[in-house]
Amino acid sequence: MLKFTKFTLLVCLSLLLYACNQPQNSDYVITGILETVVVPAAEGSSETSELAEKVSEWETAKFVVAQEITNVDGETETVELATGTFKDGEVTLTGNVDQPTQVTISATIVGAEPLTLDAVIAPKAQISFKLIEYPRLGAGLDFYGTSRRVLDPSNRFSVSGNLNSIDADLERATVEVSSWEHDEVGEDVDFDFGKVLLEDGKFFIEAEVNEPKFVNVLVVLPASREYTQFNAIIEPGAEIEIVAQSSWLYHLTPISGTGKNAQLVESWEQSDEYVSLQQEYRVAYQEYQDESQGGGNTTTTDETETPKYREIRGKLLRIQNDFLEDVASNADDPMDALLALELGAYWGKEEALPIYDRLARSLDKDLVIRRVTHARNSHASNLARRGNDRSLVVGKSAPDFTLPDLAGEQMALSELQKKNEFVLVEFWASWCGPCIGAIPALKDLYSSYHKQGFEIVSVSVDEDQESWIEASHEHELPWINLAELEQWGGEVATSYGVTFLPKNYLVNSAGEIVQKDLTPEKLDQWLANQYEVKAEEDETN
Repeated sequence: MLKFTKFTLLVCLSLLLYACNQPQNSDYVITGILETVVVPAAEGSSETSELAEKVSEWETAKFVVAQEITNVDGETETVELATGTFKDGEVTLTGNVDQPTQVTISATIVGAEPLTLDAVIAPKAQISFKLIEYPRLGAGLDFYGTSRRVLDPSNRFSVSGNLNSIDADLERATVEVSSWEHDEVGEDVDFDFGKVLLEDGKFFIEAEVNEPKFVNVLVVLPASREYTQFNAIIEPGAEIEIVAQSSWLYHLTPISGTGKNAQLVESWEQSDEYVSLQQEYRVAYQEYQDESQGGGNTTTTDETETPKYREIRGKLLRIQNDFLEDVASNADDPMDALLALELGAYWGKEEALPIYDRLARSLDKDLVIRRVTHARNSHASNLARRGNDRSLVVGKSAPDFTLPDLAGEQMALSELQKKNEFVLVEFWASWCGPCIGAIPALKDLYSSYHKQGFEIVSVSVDEDQESWIEASHEHELPWINLAELEQWGGEVATSYGVTFLPKNYLVNSAGEIVQKDLTPEKLDQWLANQYEVKAEEDETN
């Protein structure tokens, strides 16, 4: 007969409690780490205490794992599955599920927008993330090393890689896989298949897709402020490995060995000719950079001569385009032709339009709505804008337009031309870095020449009014500031052939174009020359 002592009972009870507190076979475990990147404050700055205070706020963040369910009344409810907070910079969230479940992981502090991650938890799943706080810049929440978001195994695909052979600082580097298409009314629909921070230089992204689809793979290295992006083809069952062909960041290649990625990407990208040209390109580009930084002649004796690296890049693009255009025109499988167009075949060329029309007749109706009709319309619109840009040369009349300013007052270009000797029509957007970068120099020019008859008319092509208003106030534009909030598709932007930003035209009082696509430096030279000549003429008279 067994005899239980008090000691034996205590041991058994302790083991039982320990077992109850450990994740079971069907438990999921989500672990998070807080990392703070403190940028040293400028000497004499009083920011130090403020930064420390902001950092401490994220240490108190509340984490919630939540699932959306539909109740018996057909209403959507949010159910919290697990909650937690940081302890010594780490948090662990555990729970129990019996099947793959889509959830949202959120981090919240007072006074800030929640940070969120979409995730799929499953029995035995282990998920890791990092919350990285950049004082003055905000915080980001990303999966660490691995992102798994699969509910239907039959639609599973993966993109993975080891980037340790790249000669670059991989600290806090991220890899993101995304794509897009359109809805029935032509609005963009974005697909975020996963974004992860590298873990020991490696990453693994697993998601699902129900048809072959092109994706953009974006690799960002914050430490060196470098990035690269390239396309791959995913489909159910695809396993894509991102391979570094050399130690250069820009030599990353998606390899699957089978399927449509092998057929439409690897076939030309892994050819001996392409690989050899890539090596030549790297050498030529490095020589150009070295000579530019050293004040050399950058491998050319004539400023109009094309640098060698650009010539090689043109050959690389020709290999890619020749292959994809042949597929788009001659493939037996219409899906292959569609993917070739999405990868860039016939971009900016009339030849793409009849191929889109053929695909509209041969592909499934739902697929045509999402990936053919609006892509075809966008391509045709782009061709029209390019044509308008080519036709608007010096000496031609600038199209007149009437648009609202910040107060809602309608203003016509023709009226502004009558009141000024020269008007710069400057297309911009709140998200356009080069546009924002040019504003200080344009302010200087405006201050120097406005009283002499020089005016600037900004035309925002932002998508929403709030972005335009916020950017206008932030940068304190002193000139006439109008907006056509239709991105590239607006009537004014189309009539002026706007396909890139910043885009500008300099118009005289008669409405004639006298210059176009001017940098602030070239505009300064032109205006200085014009007003100098005018001053000399006035003195003569």
